[in-house]
Amino acid sequence: MPTQPNAASMASADDFMMSFQDVTTETHRLKFERAWGRDIIPKDGWHLTEMIQAMETKELSALYVIGENPAQSDADVTHVTHLLENLDHLVVQEIFLTKTAQLADVVLPATATWAEGEGTVTNSERRVQRCRKAVEPPGEARDEIWIGLAENGGDPTQDGCAFHVTGLASLFAEFKANGLQKDVPDFGVEDHGDGHRRREDGQGQRHRA
Repeated sequence: MPTQPNAASMASADDFMMSFQDVTTETHRLKFERAWGRDIIPKDGWHLTEMIQAMETKELSALYVIGENPAQSDADVTHVTHLLENLDHLVVQEIFLTKTAQLADVVLPATATWAEGEGTVTNSERRVQRCRKAVEPPGEARDEIWIGLAENGGDPTQDGCAFHVTGLASLFAEFKANGLQKDVPDFGVEDHGDGHRRREDGQGQRHRA
């Protein structure tokens, strides 16, 4: 699910690996290099603004866009649309044919994960909820795991495939093996049995919704 906590937890951010493990921290990086058998570049990737700048200078000539629509959402859509049109190759993975998808060389029809795919969603409290498929996706739409495996010929042992993933169960196993689960301190919060939870220092209260 494309929430910010989910994205960062699953290494979709430009500066973190799985579970917010910093790519520039050697102990974090070596852990994943051993697990995946691949060298990891010890520096942050480009965030969106830097990608746009790199497209301007031709340092970035190919782009894979997943669930974003910069041709409509960017502050300067005319400028960004021009840059997207001049890429050597543009791939868009989407559930709708957005303005960005209309510019793509290749469109990969994805599923609406909240109803058509299996996975999890992480809310802003970092609570993880299991999501199960309710309906089959339309037409040739495929979920993210299927698309990811297809990019490697469906063979997780193929050269260039960093994850040992063959489906949802093995993806969860990968996360369990290399991710982190951090305990959240209770900061002295006590449940008084009246539906309220109060901090011992009196700085705040939490109420059940």
